Amino acid sequence: YERAGQLLERSADGAEGAELAASQIARARVHVAAGEAERGRALLEEILAGELPPAQRLAALSAKIMALTALDAHEAILEVVEQGLALEQLGARAGQPSPLSRAELQGQAAWSLGHLERYDEAYARFASALEDARSAADPRVEANILNRWAVITVRQSSYAEAPARYEQALECARRSGDVERMATIRYNLSTCHLLRGAFAPALRHLEESLRLFEAMGVQQSAASARCNLGMVELKLGLYERARVDLEEAIEAMRRLGRRSGEALAMTLMALVQARRGKLDEARRGIAEARRLYLEVGQHRDA
Repeated sequence: YERAGQLLERSADGAEGAELAASQIARARVHVAAGEAERGRALLEEILAGELPPAQRLAALSAKIMALTALDAHEAILEVVEQGLALEQLGARAGQPSPLSRAELQGQAAWSLGHLERYDEAYARFASALEDARSAADPRVEANILNRWAVITVRQSSYAEAPARYEQALECARRSGDVERMATIRYNLSTCHLLRGAFAPALRHLEESLRLFEAMGVQQSAASARCNLGMVELKLGLYERARVDLEEAIEAMRRLGRRSGEALAMTLMALVQARRGKLDEARRGIAEARRLYLEVGQHRDA
């Protein structure tokens, strides 16, 4: 990400007008992807304060939504979505409708409404977004909408409805060739199965999700998947497999600086060791996990 940001910064030297704005929007997206969402948001505010053609303004608003999503600023996202929809409506009146842009914006509004626990409004927006995505024949956007709808369904504890939406999302991701989305959907589906107590399908989807994340080099997601894999193996009584996977998860979390993730993996490892009769190791693991939780301020988990 750092290298990409440097290249984009150099490409902006001497650029003007639309070319400069395009480079800045791309740089803001890189900031967000690199975990610098506030920096990306601030850059986008500067871009949007200037004069932009409608299509480029819509691109900047989309990037701003991406930054605000990373910041969990859901009320602000709804305001930006309405600005984007107003622009799309202007285009439609001029004879240039964009059902794909409308689908993405409606889907984002639905996602934020779900996080704000306005579930009826969220489901109505998801349905509208899905209709637009299908009319645009874009399986990538359709996969994203279905996956997010399933996540919000699980958030509402409607576990029975979610798997079918995840499976539909997975099929759309396959059709679009989006491997990272396939991995994410499988990870989300495994979590749903885990919450339902369906450990065998949870294991199957987690193993495939982990394989895809590791093949792509997505280390953060791979570490989370391996930690959850150890949890499922613990539930299934596969203690030796759980021990191996959790050892790798602990090391990965430590390497990535994810202290709370490391604490969770250590807690699970302690439970595995207790089941294996290694009580002294289990006690040491619990003590270390508690120390980590306290260090990161998660007193309830400690």
